[in-house]
Amino acid sequence: MKNPRMSPPRARRLLWLALILFLPVPYWAFGSGHVPVAWLLQLALMGIALLVTEGAMGPGGVIALLFCVETLLWLVVLRMVATRVVARVSRGAGEARARALVLAASFALMIAALTPIYATPLVNDGAAVRWTSLLP
Repeated sequence: MKNPRMSPPRARRLLWLALILFLPVPYWAFGSGHVPVAWLLQLALMGIALLVTEGAMGPGGVIALLFCVETLLWLVVLRMVATRVVARVSRGAGEARARALVLAASFALMIAALTPIYATPLVNDGAAVRWTSLLP
């Protein structure tokens, strides 16, 4: 009997969410560093809110646009990665092993987030920090 709680689409969404929340990706808008896509999404949304309230004139609009473009790019790339990983593992090892691998990968990303692997000049002067240090 199949496990209805972890279908391949659900496994793909879980892996995608874990990648968005915990995988450090490079970014280039307003400095450079390695941060999770969720952090970039937070800055993009703050930039959009600033544009709505203050207008798009000046460098604020360009910076907000850069954060939005980078965030959308990484969301698409990570979705493709999650889709391919789950499809390949499901095809090669079966759905049960695919579920186990997705859960193990998600757990490993959460554990890695406890180590100082994220760096951005906007937090702690660019020194490596833990995931919780990126939160406001």
